[in-house]
Amino acid sequence: MEFLVTTFGKPYTLQTNLYIRGSGDGKIIGREMKFHLWFDPTTDFHHYIILWSPKEIVFLVHDVPIRRYPRKSDATFPLRPMWVNGSIWDASSWTTEDGN
Repeated sequence: MEFLVTTFGKPYTLQTNLYIRGSGDGKIIGREMKFHLWFDPTTDFHHYIILWSPKEIVFLVHDVPIRRYPRKSDATFPLRPMWVNGSIWDASSWTTEDGN
């Protein structure tokens, strides 16, 4: 899950990412999906959950499913262990309307 830079006055965007067999080469259908949050994530603590079962991966925000990724085949479902990677970086030119 990634928070993208927001344009003042617009909803915050949360992006979910999936990597299959360590690949992030863009050939994976549905690898990245963006969602506009219905609240300001900077004002309080919030719950973000990833449920990973053999049948599907579900991303939730405050117990509300925002994305379901069903297992259709081994070729399109992550099989390696999951980990969390945290970072802060400025990518404002592609996360907003050209940095505005």
